[in-house]
Amino acid sequence: GAELVAELLSGALTDMLGKKRTVAAGMALTAISYMILPFTSGRLELALAGLFLLFLSFEFTFVSGLPLMTELVPGARGTMLSVNVAAVNLGRMAGALTGATLWAVGGFGWVGLISGLASLVTLALWLRYVRERGPVQPLPGFSQVME
Repeated sequence: GAELVAELLSGALTDMLGKKRTVAAGMALTAISYMILPFTSGRLELALAGLFLLFLSFEFTFVSGLPLMTELVPGARGTMLSVNVAAVNLGRMAGALTGATLWAVGGFGWVGLISGLASLVTLALWLRYVRERGPVQPLPGFSQVME
């Protein structure tokens, strides 16, 4: 349900608000969701609401970023999607490798805090380095190389 709502919201808001701004808002909400999730563990309904918010904000961020990412090199959209999937999987692997140690050291609270802080670092990098542009023309000769 959260993924469906996130995809519908992304479709409705991304073009209206701008891709970079929409992704930044999603990242901020994801960071907040990670940080508050440990505080919801006392009651089932709060935990479910927290997980719903986390899945919603994460999926919203991911789906809203796809149009911007595919515009970076219009002649190589497939390559850009592949690089994006590889980067996402690398992040998941890093999380899996460090998550158990972090859980053992600090428990659920530390996992939520570090996940939220990592999301805030990502947000800062996004705001600093990602540029949303209008339609981008492919580099001369690039389309022939990709064919």
